[in-house]
Amino acid sequence: MMKSTPFKRRLIYGGHIISLCRSLSFEGLENALQVVGVNSGVHSNPTFAGDTIYTRTEIIDKFEHNNFSNAGILRLRQLGIKNTPSALIENITSEKNGKKIYNPSIVLDIDYFVVIPKRK
Repeated sequence: MMKSTPFKRRLIYGGHIISLCRSLSFEGLENALQVVGVNSGVHSNPTFAGDTIYTRTEIIDKFEHNNFSNAGILRLRQLGIKNTPSALIENITSEKNGKKIYNPSIVLDIDYFVVIPKRK
């Protein structure tokens, strides 16, 4: 059945990859209360059944918010990576003919905000 599809194997739905990467990112971000905004996101390469998914999250910025006296907002960039541990990924993107090209191992690049409690 899959042999008649363009990729010849089972393609994984991108929403599943977002959820999986979010779940894997909880070490250090387990106290994040809620995603409050998504700035941008790219499913840069396909993911297939049998791929191993790794993730890497970077804090881009932090903000105070007038409505949250005991919590702040973090802006995060999260990468979903297939079949290569995140520590081994050096170049996320490159440029070819003036166009940004993602490393073939990068399957997700998402930039979003979360609310997180402040340290006491």
